[in-house]
Amino acid sequence: MPKPTRGEIVFVLLWAAFVVVLAGLPYVIAASWAGPDRYFSGFIAAVDDSNAYLAWTRQAAEGNLFLANQYTTAFQNPRFFSLFFQATGWLCRVFGLQPIEAFHLARLVGVPVALYSFYCLCAFVTARRLIRVAALVIASLSSGLGWLFVLHAYGGGRPKAFPIDCAANWLVMPEAVTYLSFLINPLFTWSLALLSAGLLWAWAALAEGNWLRGLVAGLIVLVLGNIHTYDIPAVWLSVVFGAWLAVVYSGLKLPRAVALVCLIIAVSAPGPLWAWYTSQADPAWLAKINTPTLSPRLLDYALGFGLVLLAAVVGAAVAWAQRRKNWRPMAVVFWATVTFALAYAPVSFQRKMIEGEHLALSLLAAIGLVTTAESLMGQRLRKGSAATAPRRSRAANVLVVLALFVVLTAPSNLVFVADALGHVAANNADLLGVLMPPVYLTHDEVVGLEWLASNTTFADVVMSSSLIGNHIPAWSRARVVAGHWAETLNPRAMLRTVTTFYAPGIDPTIREEILRNTGATYVWWGQYERLIQRSMQAAAERAVGGPVETPDPPHRGLASLVEVFCQGDVVIYRVLARD
Repeated sequence: MPKPTRGEIVFVLLWAAFVVVLAGLPYVIAASWAGPDRYFSGFIAAVDDSNAYLAWTRQAAEGNLFLANQYTTAFQNPRFFSLFFQATGWLCRVFGLQPIEAFHLARLVGVPVALYSFYCLCAFVTARRLIRVAALVIASLSSGLGWLFVLHAYGGGRPKAFPIDCAANWLVMPEAVTYLSFLINPLFTWSLALLSAGLLWAWAALAEGNWLRGLVAGLIVLVLGNIHTYDIPAVWLSVVFGAWLAVVYSGLKLPRAVALVCLIIAVSAPGPLWAWYTSQADPAWLAKINTPTLSPRLLDYALGFGLVLLAAVVGAAVAWAQRRKNWRPMAVVFWATVTFALAYAPVSFQRKMIEGEHLALSLLAAIGLVTTAESLMGQRLRKGSAATAPRRSRAANVLVVLALFVVLTAPSNLVFVADALGHVAANNADLLGVLMPPVYLTHDEVVGLEWLASNTTFADVVMSSSLIGNHIPAWSRARVVAGHWAETLNPRAMLRTVTTFYAPGIDPTIREEILRNTGATYVWWGQYERLIQRSMQAAAERAVGGPVETPDPPHRGLASLVEVFCQGDVVIYRVLARD
């Protein structure tokens, strides 16, 4: 199996350090804005999903093997087991880290692991170092054409497309862009590392007819299937197609190819099988994964990959033309193609299956870009060129083309970071329409969350707004009535329940009934619950054209609520046991 040279390894690690800085700097900026009276939650985007990760990390740190959903009050039989969250929980337990610290440690350490894994895959696919370097740089920094549509939208225009690499008011898909995965989500970062490593070992096993490499590939894909099961169909299909290529172009005997494919699939099968078992054993988990996360239009994907996709098409044509000399780039072509196709499979979680597409396209784009650049210059870089100096000169010219390509494909990532920091500066107040939780918490809220952490168990349920409700499971064992768009089952109904409970002037008996129906044992009264009342009061005043009843705290008229915590504008009530 081809391996990077020592010099290449040093380059990859230095480049990874640079990318780590790019992925860490926005968080340093956000933390510097917190000030002495605000607590930075640790996120610049996707606060809702990230808090769910912290909840699972905290559960694992407390010794739980199976992880529960703290964002629902529905019956559940937890069977969710994740090696990733067990690992981050282990970091907390052994080194005394907080979940947020383990989160970012996993994210930043995962960047060099993912980039080195991808570079090794590039080394297997092509012997051209220039193409490997180009693929690494493109994968690390590139995105699509979304920035053009964002600027058009901010300029007052109405976009006709909604690319997935950055957005003004539409969906961004971090799992579809490598840099965004590095920036936001350690789970995506590590699954990209395992995805590259799994394909590398699988294709190497097929290229050499090697059983040991096949076994290692199966074990790597087994771990991948546990932490991000959505990647498994693309990996398995890519392994099958790689076997066909090895038989046709590499002389691998068909029986051995079939046996190697069966070995890889058999060893890795427990991952998706356990995911299926989990969905069957836990009705709450099944309901959660059935929450629709459908793919956008093909046009939105295409624009989201932009120039990288165009260059990849050229790379695919080059791979086809050279398939008899080197079949390995054709395996990457199929990987890219099948991942695109699976993003429209007839399942509820379509868009989650797009992960890895950007890596495949980046490698093909590097092949297409370098080949085209050399062709336009009228010369090819061949092994054994006549003179070293001209070869270096030609390589320098190709690197200039690569730099220009990166400059043209990086703006969406810059726009995304700038947009995210803009929301951070507003503490996500401009995202209230989509109920994105706040980035910063007040000192009073932090003390209240710490109180819940010390005084609640999984049997407890907290009634609160979804905004603070999203943070509560990250801090404590308690569940919440509403707090997450997918983890909270039947979220619209639960949000209506929360809104009704905090509605101004509502009959106390209705509040009592809501507490009984939700099983709430605590009630949180803070700035976001007051915001619910104020907004509902304002709407009522507009409707009737005059003043209505003044908002009231939830304990008014309810003997079942007893104040157990009060600091500043945060009050926590305990719901007394019912007969």
